[in-house]
Amino acid sequence: MHSMNSNGRRTRLAAALLAAVFLTGCGNGAKGRTESETTGNAQQTPAAEAVSTETASETAGAAEAAGGAAAQSPEQEESLEHGDGSDLAGSRQAGDVNRSAAFLDADYSVPDGFSDTRDDVDYGTLVKGVTYYSKTAGAQKTFNIQLPSGYDETKEYPVLYLLHGIDGGPDEWNAAPVLYGNLVADGETPPALLVFVDMWTSDLDRDSDVSESERRKIFHRFAEDLKNDLMPYIQSHYAVADGMKDTAILGLSTGGAEAVHDVVSIPGVFGYLGVLAPESDIFEGSLLKAPVLSSVTFADIAQAPLYTFFCVGEQSEEDRSNLAKFEQKFDAAGIPYAECVIKGAGHDASVWLEGFYNFAGRIFRD
Repeated sequence: MHSMNSNGRRTRLAAALLAAVFLTGCGNGAKGRTESETTGNAQQTPAAEAVSTETASETAGAAEAAGGAAAQSPEQEESLEHGDGSDLAGSRQAGDVNRSAAFLDADYSVPDGFSDTRDDVDYGTLVKGVTYYSKTAGAQKTFNIQLPSGYDETKEYPVLYLLHGIDGGPDEWNAAPVLYGNLVADGETPPALLVFVDMWTSDLDRDSDVSESERRKIFHRFAEDLKNDLMPYIQSHYAVADGMKDTAILGLSTGGAEAVHDVVSIPGVFGYLGVLAPESDIFEGSLLKAPVLSSVTFADIAQAPLYTFFCVGEQSEEDRSNLAKFEQKFDAAGIPYAECVIKGAGHDASVWLEGFYNFAGRIFRD
């Protein structure tokens, strides 16, 4: 587990563990930014059920761990319920499914200046236009990569893959280096590599004569490119750690839907899944001749992400409707998720910025 600054989010985790003795329910409203501006719901983590209340020493020990997953007795695991109050799907127990300490932190507030460039922070190096050959696309493709401050090839760093929207590209996440750098400087998350991908897998994607449905079909072929071409290149050319606990993926809009597609298509690889204002076409086939996914399923629950984070703007009815469809699929599979709704936001930069900040501050800590 990566260490965090004791004044950062891990302190909030310890406080959440202590408060769990007295609280009930699935999530805590955000505090600090004001409760009217951000709301959150951490599915599968009822605070009062997450920590044993039998002895004060058990609670103190959990708080001292500052963010480790709370110990649960078999009886407690069986009593945990899903977000809608129903029992977990099938024979899975909560102890098997809810595997991330990130669920204990349901405070989605953001500090003043969280996205500002700071003179006292070394943000590392952004390398743009790195070229690799994609067998999937049958052509050379490019990506951008942010190397952390003091990048050392003898070390191993976690890696976060960032997916853009339907009309975007690797430059769409241009605020991410500052956001992540501020989190690292504040001790909220460990140094990591940020990979800004190009999801297009054919030159036809940018041809105005290609139909919308055809563009989206090619767009969702990115899972093949990611698995067979881009990730092997990253692993062979950069100092990245291997394993689910050091691999994350985050997408916005159509990229958010694609992130879900990628996690299901490449099981057991991504420990952390972030989905910001996703489009639901991968399930419905409304813009495709057929759905890309009919369900969210894994052969083994251990292949599912440790932590899944959904975020939408309150003012976008379409995004909230789409989110409900994704959550239904995750509910049916018994996979836990956290939900963040940004008050006053639509399908806009507020969701990208605050969603990124909250997701990135919770990953790589298990």
